[in-house]
Order: sequence, then C-alpha cells, then structure tokens
Amino acid sequence: MERNQKESLILAALSYFPFFGLIPLIFTKDDEFACHHAKQGLTLFIFLLIITFSIWIFHFIFSNLLGQIFIIGLIFKIIAWIIKNIIGIIVGLLYLYLVFVGFINAWRGNYWEIPFIKPLSEKIIKI
Repeated sequence: MERNQKESLILAALSYFPFFGLIPLIFTKDDEFACHHAKQGLTLFIFLLIITFSIWIFHFIFSNLLGQIFIIGLIFKIIAWIIKNIIGIIVGLLYLYLVFVGFINAWRGNYWEIPFIKPLSEKIIKI
C-alpha cells in the first residue's frame, strides 16, 4: 500500500470523530475517498447536535414550563425525564455505533454509506 493510500485511509477513518472531518474537506479536496467519509462524519455530528439541542428544548418546555401546572405538571415532568434520559441515551448509543462502524469501514477502505446521512451530506456539504 502506498503512502497516499495510507494517508487517505487514516483521514477517512478519523473524519468520523467531531471536527476531524474538516481536515480532508479543507486540505485534501481531491481525495474522493476521504471526502466521502468526511462528509458523512460531519453530517452525522451536525445531526447529533440538532437532536441534542431538540432534546434540551423539549426537556425545558416539558419540565420547566408545563411542569409548573398544578397536578398535570407531574406527568409533564415524567415525559421530560423520559425524553432527556431514555431517548438521549438511545441517540447517544446510536451515534457511537455509527461512528464506530464508519471508522472501521473507512479504515478497511470501504465506501460505506449511512442510509439516512449520506443523502443529507450530499445536500449540506458541497465540495
């Protein structure tokens, strides 16, 4: 394996970790393999940020605003706890799984596509 191919595999694998995906997009725009994985890694991270922010907003609304209502407020606080903890853990574990699988596939040299993320990455990141 030649040096450029090794560098491409390393850049592609590291691009699934937050902010490392910017390196191939900025410095090696001509490397199709690294940019493919960098786009997916960044889109996956952006998607995680959006979902996390949404969970925080729902938790704030249900717990702090609706949770202050007499009697029914307890139900809203329970819903807020479920949204924040259970759904948050599921989203976090799914993100870690996708990062791990993306890292392994990039390291092995596979053009792996995350089903929902790949079409979004083509629309969001234009290079």
